[in-house]
Amino acid sequence: MYLNSITMKKTIHVASIILVMFSLSSCVHFLPLALNTADDNDPYFVINKEVNSDYIEKFTATDIFTDDIRNTWGTEKDACREFIVVDSVKKAGAASLLITWDKSKKGCDWIGVGWAWNNWQTIDMSTILDTWAIRFWVRTKKGTLPNVPLILSFIDDANKTTEYVSVSEKFYKGPGIDETWKEVIIPLSYFRFISKGVNVTSVSQLITTFEGSASIYIDELQLINIAKTDASGTKKETGLSATSVYSDKVLNAWGIEKDACREFVEVSDVKKNGSSSLYLSWNTAKSGCGVISAGFAWNNWKVVNMTEVMDSWALHFWIRTKEGSMQTVPMFISLQDDGSIVSKSVSISNAYYKGAAIDETWREVTIPLSYFKAKEEGLNLYEITQIIMTFEGASAVYIDDMSFIQLAKSTK
Repeated sequence: MYLNSITMKKTIHVASIILVMFSLSSCVHFLPLALNTADDNDPYFVINKEVNSDYIEKFTATDIFTDDIRNTWGTEKDACREFIVVDSVKKAGAASLLITWDKSKKGCDWIGVGWAWNNWQTIDMSTILDTWAIRFWVRTKKGTLPNVPLILSFIDDANKTTEYVSVSEKFYKGPGIDETWKEVIIPLSYFRFISKGVNVTSVSQLITTFEGSASIYIDELQLINIAKTDASGTKKETGLSATSVYSDKVLNAWGIEKDACREFVEVSDVKKNGSSSLYLSWNTAKSGCGVISAGFAWNNWKVVNMTEVMDSWALHFWIRTKEGSMQTVPMFISLQDDGSIVSKSVSISNAYYKGAAIDETWREVTIPLSYFKAKEEGLNLYEITQIIMTFEGASAVYIDDMSFIQLAKSTK
């Protein structure tokens, strides 16, 4: 009964990938795929009747492939693929995996492998999504390739799939690969487990999809902790190198303009510090003004790694009204990543400033980054791109010296 369940899950997952590929190209033909059951394909296949408590209490299943092919499907030799464990070429340990495939052959429209690396038991990955990565070493059998023609994804026990991540140059140093070993590190946040609805407490497999044709060696395919070290093993710097969002001059922004709906301009007659401030006046009630927004890509339009600062830093700025007072400003702030996933929107209420209301005197606003719920919303914390501001109703305020600051450490 259990084996039939596993076979069914593999079939469902392969069918779902074929549908994805079909949506990308109308030239794909649906052809039958030979799928072996786990016990046919995996000489080490044994179902544990009782789940190992170690995998519930903490994350300990880290090795996917080091020296042996275990807990897999799709590694059988056929007209499309061949997987060979070899000891003549290796990065570490006793052996590496030589993989040869060719999608151009008849019946080879989709070539993939599933790695159920925890002896076919599910894994709780909830505690490692922000700080771990999948890492492996790769080289060609002969010659060079312009890229690593692999697509990776994870599935949970209900066959929900994460983001499909292509092994691109952002995950390794230098262009392409050749006959020298090259390290590939893909942070787990790129797979967008949360936003894709994957059950992170019940992850079952790593799926590898093969593109084009190639012959490559893979070694030391593992999950590693990258929270405190970068790809070279060097301790990473904490905090942000680009901290200023606005100070005296609008840079790397969009939506800062004057039109029928808004007047977003720099002014020199009202300011907290420096030579100017940012005057923001808007009215969504006017015809055609239903959505008013602006954005600051403060790191010169480059992505920002914010994995180390989400729990200890804040967005900080000064604000005042043009006239009158208000307890809550109808301006909502959020973070956005490189995949256009947006965090929770935070409005400027007296939870973030001292006093009962914002008026014609400058008020200091501090919003801890954790309040944006970026982790919970599934943002890729390695590639935060912008601060987004969305405006509702009608109002007019001045903003000055917007930046990221480190929160004071608790003295408790």
